[in-house]
Amino acid sequence: MKVLHLTTVPRGGAGLACIRLHRALLNAGVNSKVLTLIGPEDAGRNIYSVEATDASFSKTIQQFKRKRYFQNWKVRLYGKTPELFSFSGSPWKIEDHPLVKEADIIHLHWVSGMIDIERFFRAVQKPIVWTLHDAWPYSGGFHYENYWNSGKFEALSRKERDIRRSAYSGHAIPVVAPSKYLLDQSAQSRVFEKASFHWVPNSAPADIFHPIEDRDAIRSHYGIQKDDVMWVFGSDELDYFRKGADLLIDAFLSWKTDRVQLVIAGKGDAAKLPVHPRIRFTGHIDSEDSMARLLGAADAVIHTSQEDNMPNVILEALLCGTPVLATPAGGVPEMIRTGENGLLTNDFSVASIRSGFDELLRTVFDRKKIAEDALTRYGDAKQVAKMLEVYRSA
Repeated sequence: MKVLHLTTVPRGGAGLACIRLHRALLNAGVNSKVLTLIGPEDAGRNIYSVEATDASFSKTIQQFKRKRYFQNWKVRLYGKTPELFSFSGSPWKIEDHPLVKEADIIHLHWVSGMIDIERFFRAVQKPIVWTLHDAWPYSGGFHYENYWNSGKFEALSRKERDIRRSAYSGHAIPVVAPSKYLLDQSAQSRVFEKASFHWVPNSAPADIFHPIEDRDAIRSHYGIQKDDVMWVFGSDELDYFRKGADLLIDAFLSWKTDRVQLVIAGKGDAAKLPVHPRIRFTGHIDSEDSMARLLGAADAVIHTSQEDNMPNVILEALLCGTPVLATPAGGVPEMIRTGENGLLTNDFSVASIRSGFDELLRTVFDRKKIAEDALTRYGDAKQVAKMLEVYRSA
């Protein structure tokens, strides 16, 4: 069985989940390869890139970016470009790539901009599996529902949904989602008319994300005093409204405590973050090992997203034995067992988040049990076994 994963980029939440599944399949003896649109090539790990091999890539992507910029003027919400709206087309003929031709199963991940939906599904007549990481495969172009304004954009969305429905109609696609929330949303959309639906949670490598012994040394590295409480917030993009960094900072700054140090990790403009003696900004952490040490050293991880599927940072924290305080976004409530491995806020308000802070300080968690439970739920072996069942059904 030759499996080819397609993902636009090998980073970000969806790209990382794709690469982790690929590595787990390789470790299980499956012939797995990854083709990305953007990013470096690593043939030694069976990761290949259009950017690295297509001589016309630079010119094509500049043309694509210009087109997308003008298209996005049609879908501006709240005075800014939504995160994210994407049309269904693409200038790249991925369906003609040699890796697509040789594969037995094509496993799509986050492929916005990489494949042209109409052309790809018309050309590829072999089993296609699709893991959903957001709503784009079945929506009218929006990746997240909270940005959707059905009145203003209904005609545009209907056209994009019709393109998808027509393209998928000739394929009995096994649709996979890491959260039951996203799986239910995709089934209710009725865009995948012949699909079967499968719940397969993501995994993270337990040889990297696990409880650590030298927590004090790592905390000291980040300037955390021994008697202080250390909380961590991590996000790929701190500037994204959806990720809720603004909610967290508003709640933290209006909360009266001198016990807690907040460490913020992620891409973003540090100048936009407040200068505060109890807030630290690490910048983006590229290394999984470094992220695992940070999460393992924390007393808790805070996750204030306004919409999400199955955030990698939560399962990583749980594998490290670190409890999570989170807002009830999307599939997040499926991950949190209140009082056992974390807490959920009542809603997305600053007041509710502050109340969560108070409860978090009062609650004692068993870090060993958190890690053991997470390994049972999110271990590589479980994800691989479920995915192999999906491949056999395709």
